[in-house]
Amino acid sequence: MCVLWASGTALAAPWRRAEFLDSSVGVNVYRPDLRLPQMGASEDVAIWDGKAVVHAPRLDPADTAAFAAELDARLRAAFDGADWKVPFTAAEPLRVLATATPGLEFSDLFSLGGERDAVVALNLAGHAPAESAAEALRGAAVFVLRSLAPGTPAPVVAAAARAVSLGRDLTESDREELRESGAAPEHSLDGAGAELFAAAWIHEMASAAGPGFLRTVWTGRVAAGEGSLAAFSAAFRDLGGSPADAFYRALARLYGADEVFGDPARLSDSDLAAGALNAAAPPARAWRFFTAVPTGSGGWNVAWPDDGARAFAVLHYEDGLPSDIVPFSAGDRKTLPASGVARVDWVVMGGEGGGAALAAPSSVVREEDFPVSGLSAEARTETGEGVALSWRTASHRDLSGWAILRSEVTEDGRVIRADPESLPAQTEDPNGASYDFVDTTAAPGHYYRYDVWAVTADGAMARAFRATLRAR
Repeated sequence: MCVLWASGTALAAPWRRAEFLDSSVGVNVYRPDLRLPQMGASEDVAIWDGKAVVHAPRLDPADTAAFAAELDARLRAAFDGADWKVPFTAAEPLRVLATATPGLEFSDLFSLGGERDAVVALNLAGHAPAESAAEALRGAAVFVLRSLAPGTPAPVVAAAARAVSLGRDLTESDREELRESGAAPEHSLDGAGAELFAAAWIHEMASAAGPGFLRTVWTGRVAAGEGSLAAFSAAFRDLGGSPADAFYRALARLYGADEVFGDPARLSDSDLAAGALNAAAPPARAWRFFTAVPTGSGGWNVAWPDDGARAFAVLHYEDGLPSDIVPFSAGDRKTLPASGVARVDWVVMGGEGGGAALAAPSSVVREEDFPVSGLSAEARTETGEGVALSWRTASHRDLSGWAILRSEVTEDGRVIRADPESLPAQTEDPNGASYDFVDTTAAPGHYYRYDVWAVTADGAMARAFRATLRAR
């Protein structure tokens, strides 16, 4: 229970978020330093033309100003341009109660008086202003959506409010939620714990449809009684969009952004060989998640069954390199590299109709010498001539080119990465091919590490070799 006090007298029982949303989302906080004096104190910051007031009596004024400025910009971007009818005015503003209590995580929303005096309360400790403002905007969106469609089921309100606040770049709290909620083997947008995924799907459709999509769906369909995620799908389809494509983009963006906890859905080599990677279509707005860890060099030859559903593989690389997405559809035959790949995740998506009744096992077979074989390499440096890399392959297959990544280790221990360089693959030749790369920008006396990756025709990467040396 979140207990707030005013002038030593307890306020009426707050309208906590759990009760407001009719869900399990809430806050378990009892802190005597969380107090709500009469709003309008000198330290309060009015934003959004007075429609919101930030009350943060114990925060550093500079931190309050940074948070208030970020929240003001996000509120305007979310609601002003799309012509939302918001329930806040200068006379009855949204109240944002901010505190900073290390070690305590909470965000709550409630009303001080029936359906009036909306309050968003949150702890800013440990969060950047942009992340805190996104969370506060999410709370404000809940009030706006509820005021326009009060009978809407809580999960739909939560997903739509999250979509309003969701940016192209995930916040750290988004990533933490993704790592936990994305790890289960079976998922559905209509199930518990799928708020982030449903929000990302709505956000993808809104981005494609243009400004006003979410508001139009909410006021035209949801408020009229279509209180489900299907309302967004139907509206997007009416505009000529593909909800399935938006679903694919949303899941690919999320699973490509971070590694979720893999243990619940991990497959071993023997599992893969036995056909445990089920490519059959899940139900509509549902998906399956699998993960496996490749070992050694070469790769996995994956044969997607002819009755397989739409899917994609996420290749998470070593050294913190950005992940790559490799799409799969019925009948595809693709080889995924293993060298330099820390983990491969598969996401199998449900279509517009019902799921398949029977499993559709995928064939996953280990393959050596992919995408190159017989690799030999050397690195050398000549005074005043930079660093030269040379390598040769005995043969290659499905190779589109090479990526050369340079890292410099400075005297104070920092690692500076230069922009990647690339070389196209030579024409496929059973007798192999030779490559040379010269870095003329290497400064004498500095230490550099060069990582050379082979890039496949699918855009995936396999580590070829690494060289570390001091330029002369």
